[in-house]
Amino acid sequence: MAATVVLASAFVVWVVWLAFKRCRSPDSALPLPPGPKPEFLLGNLRQLPVENAGEVFREMSKEYGDVMYMKVPGKSPIIILSSLIAAQDLLEKRSAIYSDRPRFALFELFGFKTATTLLPYGKQLMKHRQMHNAFLSKQTCLEHQSMQAMEAQNLVRNLLGSPPEDYEIYMNRFAISIITQILLGHQVHSKDDEFVKLSQTVMAAVVQSGPPGGTIIDLLPFLQKFPYWLPGMQPAQIAYHWQPVVCHMHDILLSTARDKQAAGTAVPSYVPHFLEAMQDQAGKLSAEDEIDIKSSAVAMFSAGEVTTWGLVSTFVLAMLLHPACQKQARDELDAVLGKGSIPTFQDRPHLPYLECIYEEVFRWAPTAPLGLPHRVTEEDIYRGMRIPAGSTVIANLSAMMHDEQFYHQPTKFIPERYLPAPKGHGEPRFVAKFGFGRRVCTGQYLAENSVWIAMATLLASCEIDFAVDNAGNHIIPKFAMDHGVTSHPKPYKCVIRPRKE
Repeated sequence: MAATVVLASAFVVWVVWLAFKRCRSPDSALPLPPGPKPEFLLGNLRQLPVENAGEVFREMSKEYGDVMYMKVPGKSPIIILSSLIAAQDLLEKRSAIYSDRPRFALFELFGFKTATTLLPYGKQLMKHRQMHNAFLSKQTCLEHQSMQAMEAQNLVRNLLGSPPEDYEIYMNRFAISIITQILLGHQVHSKDDEFVKLSQTVMAAVVQSGPPGGTIIDLLPFLQKFPYWLPGMQPAQIAYHWQPVVCHMHDILLSTARDKQAAGTAVPSYVPHFLEAMQDQAGKLSAEDEIDIKSSAVAMFSAGEVTTWGLVSTFVLAMLLHPACQKQARDELDAVLGKGSIPTFQDRPHLPYLECIYEEVFRWAPTAPLGLPHRVTEEDIYRGMRIPAGSTVIANLSAMMHDEQFYHQPTKFIPERYLPAPKGHGEPRFVAKFGFGRRVCTGQYLAENSVWIAMATLLASCEIDFAVDNAGNHIIPKFAMDHGVTSHPKPYKCVIRPRKE
């Protein structure tokens, strides 16, 4: 009894002390950012969008502003940034405290816990980024350009030689072959290549599970312990089902490199390089280093493949829906290079309209509308508002890329918007396509080069036209995206044929 009284008294004293401390704290009087009114017990749980979150948050920001606050019971607050200025102020200028990651419970179930992009800010992340930069820095990526140009020509040959239902397979294969050559020196020669099949399987599973950090398992991690047959538990069910495949993806990158080394066929590439560089004098690799090689390689493989594939597919859809833009870009190529010439990276500075198309593809349909969430490690004050420590901070790239303050008719595909007057409006090119601050994507230069050379080579060699139905009428697809870990155009029909001339 006495012990109970003592404990109860101590609890009361602790509560009073916390209240007193809060009242004395100068920051506690500051308001939180505005946001939708929370519901009793549920907070803002029901107001968090399940689909097309970037667009939903953009509409909400019109009412609550570009720094918005939401709260789900049992979870850290959520801060949504919907302007480039706010994102740069916090994620770049204050990157020392805004570079952490929240926990991704669902991705952990998949087996991606130590993937570079999901790591908390710290020594392991820095190690992975240094490893990536050895092969993906701006200077190093110059060495990959001849390989990328060759793969772009292979892409054209494959598209022209295949039925339309296989187009997406070959766009995906283009992206995979580039990244597997950098990782393993492995060139993809068939759509039945093991890495192509593995990538398609894993990406399909992850996309089905929902946006990173936004599933019910991420919002309420304790639900992992509940039966998977309960309503809403499908993401966890998908993750556990495909976990062995994700594990295999980690292992095959190392086993393939080791097999090549044993056979004497290894070529200079990412995984063989670090297998050799990190082994001790006895030729052994520590468990920690092996995990880092696997995880950093899987991050490169996954991000490099899905980003490039999505952007190339979006480009084809944009050219299909905007034939005048396709013709103008092709006329520019012919004027600069001459008909029948294949563009090279050296031609890029001389093709301003093609550069506008490249920029507009990124802006019009971003492949990562919300990026990956950051986490602020210390309480912060911004514009007189309090941002609590531990908050999940989401940069709504979709809202920034469709900001009417900078882009007129932002939902429309208008490449010339970037050109100076009178040809265009001199609108700004979006500078944060690949994220912010210390979490900016390490593969940005590789992805940029891959996407540009694919666009240029396709336009110089092919015509992208509408498919026709049985009555001979054009099948005009709607512009629509599937949203998951990344965004990708919904299936659409088209015909890619050689240029008439």
